[in-house]
Amino acid sequence: MTTGVNTPARRAAFARLLKGTAAAGVLTMAASLYAPAALAQTAPPPPSDPQTDGASLLDEVVVTAQKKNRAEEVQSIPIAITAVNAAQLDALNVVTLRDLGSIAPNVALEPNGSAKGVANFTIRGIGANSSIASVEPTVGTFINGIYQGVNGGVVLDAFDLDGVEILRGPQGTLFGRNVTGGAVLLRTGRPTAEWQGAMRASVETGPQYTVAATVGGPVIGDYVLAKLTAYHKDDRGWFHNDATNSQFGEERTTFVRPTIVIDPHNGLRQTFIYDHLTTTGDGVPTRNINANRKFQLTLNNPGFTDVKSDAFTSETTLDVPFGNGVITNLFGYRALDQKTGTDLDSTANTISHSLATVYQSQYSNELRYAGTFFDRWDLTVGLYYFEQDIRTFDRRDLGPPLAPLGRFTTGGGHIDQSSYAAFTQSDIRLTDSLTATLGLRYSHETKSAQVALTSAAAPCDFFAETCNFNTAGALTGERDWHALTPKIGLRWQVQPGVMIFGSYSEGVRSGGYNLRRSNPIDPGVYDQERQKTYELGLKSGWLDRTLRINLTGFYNDIGNMQRDSNTQGPTGPVQILFNAVDAEIYGAEGEFIYAPTRALQLNANFGYTHGEYTDVRLDLNGNGVINEADYALKIPRLSPWTYNVGATYTGDVAGGQLSAHVDYGYRSGSFGNEANSTIFVPYRNLNANLTWDAPGGIWSASLYGRNLGDHEQNGASVPVVTNVAYYYTIQKGRQLGIELNAKF
Repeated sequence: MTTGVNTPARRAAFARLLKGTAAAGVLTMAASLYAPAALAQTAPPPPSDPQTDGASLLDEVVVTAQKKNRAEEVQSIPIAITAVNAAQLDALNVVTLRDLGSIAPNVALEPNGSAKGVANFTIRGIGANSSIASVEPTVGTFINGIYQGVNGGVVLDAFDLDGVEILRGPQGTLFGRNVTGGAVLLRTGRPTAEWQGAMRASVETGPQYTVAATVGGPVIGDYVLAKLTAYHKDDRGWFHNDATNSQFGEERTTFVRPTIVIDPHNGLRQTFIYDHLTTTGDGVPTRNINANRKFQLTLNNPGFTDVKSDAFTSETTLDVPFGNGVITNLFGYRALDQKTGTDLDSTANTISHSLATVYQSQYSNELRYAGTFFDRWDLTVGLYYFEQDIRTFDRRDLGPPLAPLGRFTTGGGHIDQSSYAAFTQSDIRLTDSLTATLGLRYSHETKSAQVALTSAAAPCDFFAETCNFNTAGALTGERDWHALTPKIGLRWQVQPGVMIFGSYSEGVRSGGYNLRRSNPIDPGVYDQERQKTYELGLKSGWLDRTLRINLTGFYNDIGNMQRDSNTQGPTGPVQILFNAVDAEIYGAEGEFIYAPTRALQLNANFGYTHGEYTDVRLDLNGNGVINEADYALKIPRLSPWTYNVGATYTGDVAGGQLSAHVDYGYRSGSFGNEANSTIFVPYRNLNANLTWDAPGGIWSASLYGRNLGDHEQNGASVPVVTNVAYYYTIQKGRQLGIELNAKF
């Protein structure tokens, strides 16, 4: 049997889907014209309202993390969350999601080392330790409420974001599966009732040039609002490749995002968002372990990156008198086309070069109601459906050294999955100071797969993008999984501005199939990972709220933990996915902000995480036995310590306002694989920026620096074939830049 990618059935299904969505939108808008006047309420703003505009980290940020009928101040909700609004993102000079990793404790929003744009996000030591497209994340990424089904294409540039919310700990009740570590929620900019616009231009070390603009406002009275955002980055390459005596690291990223909001002022609000993204350029920068100097590249193959993504979101909210509630329907579609090439041996010879292609398409729909009854009971209840198709093809060039074993190996496969869920969560105010939280979600998931065994027998034609699943070692299967994920919590408002909370919650990480199956002993299928978490925290404001102290302690009990055993085979690394271990992870974290004067603000955070295996069912270190040595191994990507310290000073200069910000982030080293034979070096990052806002606030200029210590960030040594073919994936060193902004 031969399988391609863009089948007629798939095209027809998508066409029906778009027609159905369009028809639903027309019917919804028609109904709004006849909605009863009783629906036009003076209710609290729905969860889609934008965040506050304050740039100070002490300014209250409103969030939608609990999916209620109103947005809530972040300090008032009983979960461990770090949230920043648009003005704070600008003040911190956040350019990518990775820049946010150090402002939240126990968080690493790092890219994967094998392909650009692929995330390996980790929170509280829980992260996906693989580049295989079928491996489900442990930290879910949600853009405008839409879950991103694969890790590819989610390491985004942060322009025109209304806000970012980083939720730590399992969010299984409201957000579903694959959020055992936590969730990252991004909300893009919305048009306002007045015309507004912004432009940005920057140049930095590389050189790298960036231009971006956004403009929006009313187009039909104040009933129809529209916004258009465009962004382009041209990175000429920060690195130098000694093998070719040329710059390396070229990357061109462009996205265009139109947004339309229809508000007939009768309780109905409809938002449409389309997002088109392209990224092209070189492959991932890799440094061989035997290179003599920092940042030295010796790549005879620069590789390549070619990513295209299209996403469509439809958000419909309707105010209803029942419980002063809001009905929300959230529909999303996304298609990802990702092609990458990487010099895995990172030498001037051809020892191991890879080509990989990933096609992914998904659509989802969430329908929920949120309301308040008797002024004491907040209720959220909803239904969710998700469908996804993933197809992958990979090819390795093993070069003359391994030619007798078969120079080229190929593999590939596809997975079709569907899932549905029903969920509810309630906050019940038992007294004026005591509130209980009860939540429950039921999820069901089905996956069917066909996977060809990656080998020199060429079961797949990489360039024709077809596979023969009747060859030796091929896997065909279908599995169902289901889960109940409860949450129980208690919040005590000790006094205004001081809250203590505790909770018990559960989360699941989806089971699945290994789409990079290169060993016949690999069963190819693995079960769900289950997690139980206990959490106790404090949120507080002191000294007339010029001092904020938030503290959280947590304990995770993880069963059937999915591990990616990356061992050395005769033709390169062999990745086998197993439910290999049970583990416990516990720790603490804190966030502190203090403003001793109106001009000076100090901020700091810390995180401590400890993890250990409680049951081991796989020989993790490859010594042939399961013994104390396996139990003593450290969990991959778990950094015991993280911290960040920063300061911001603002003063009047030359009729305008001058702001200076500096921060230093640290994350201790961790291991890159189950055998602990590869490492991630400690993350040390010193950033600074100086911004002058001209009188009138129309334009501003900034000087900034990133990684001023010039450290090789996030280096992970990975074995390819022999000791001469170990490589590090590295990030840019010191970057200096200037940026101009204009607002109107």
